[in-house]
Amino acid sequence: MRMTALALIGAGVMLAGCSSSSTVDEVIPAPPSPPPADITTINGEVPPGEPTKVTVSETLLDVVDEGLQHLVYQDTRQPGTRSPIHEHPYGGTTCVIAGQMTLYLEGSEPQVANQGDCYWMPPGLPMTGVSTGEDYAIMLDNFAVPPGEPVWWVVEPGESDLEQNFGADDGADAGHM
Repeated sequence: MRMTALALIGAGVMLAGCSSSSTVDEVIPAPPSPPPADITTINGEVPPGEPTKVTVSETLLDVVDEGLQHLVYQDTRQPGTRSPIHEHPYGGTTCVIAGQMTLYLEGSEPQVANQGDCYWMPPGLPMTGVSTGEDYAIMLDNFAVPPGEPVWWVVEPGESDLEQNFGADDGADAGHM
């Protein structure tokens, strides 16, 4: 299967590690059942920042091709806020186009991403993204999932209302996100 990266026309941003085409040889398996919402720490520590929805989320791409739904969201997060602790059943990629984000991922050191940096969010691991810069962080969140499947599950207790996050500002049906 061939996949082509999204061109950022007019944005003036070159994303590190992104290429115009690449080959993917693996088949995405069916997801496990949603994990219980009982995770409060990443690597034994409560992550910094307040869990909130992103300030703005716009769907840039929503297309089904070769049995996968390809979704790209442009999300804006206020400084000092974070996503709720969550897991991605199929994984995904975040590319920072402005500001700074830090990925807190179970089993890894925090990963700081500045403008032009991308990070991989592997499936099935608790994580959170924190806006750690002084300015708003603007990101492209990229997912490929079987049509109608969720891109994430919130696993932090009391934060399930934040699950409807992606694409919510542009009228898209974000109810399964």
